[in-house]
Amino acid sequence: MTDLMKGARPDEHFHLQAGPPVPHVVRLLGLRRTAWSNLFLSDGTPATFISWWLWKLQWYHGTAKCDGTRTRMAWAGQLGDPVALDQYVMTTTPSEMHAFRWRSKGPSEPTWDGMGGS
Repeated sequence: MTDLMKGARPDEHFHLQAGPPVPHVVRLLGLRRTAWSNLFLSDGTPATFISWWLWKLQWYHGTAKCDGTRTRMAWAGQLGDPVALDQYVMTTTPSEMHAFRWRSKGPSEPTWDGMGGS
């Protein structure tokens, strides 16, 4: 049995979904917007996640995002029984759903395991 809460804080929320999040990038006058598709809440309804960049300023908001660390842990069996490689650990932890940051570097290429930093 897989325990997605193993080692997690009490306020964290996780669930599995099939398939990775998919980035859709739009650039306009120095602003980069990455909207993610293939995101779902634990009940299967569609979720949202959007990341914005302007030079070194980044902000994001949404209703679910992929937890890359926990996904790799689940694949490796570190959370109990290993999950299939097409399963991704998603978080709906409120503190993970929005941020406003100044970064030392600009945006990286968007990847499923770095949604908040993409």
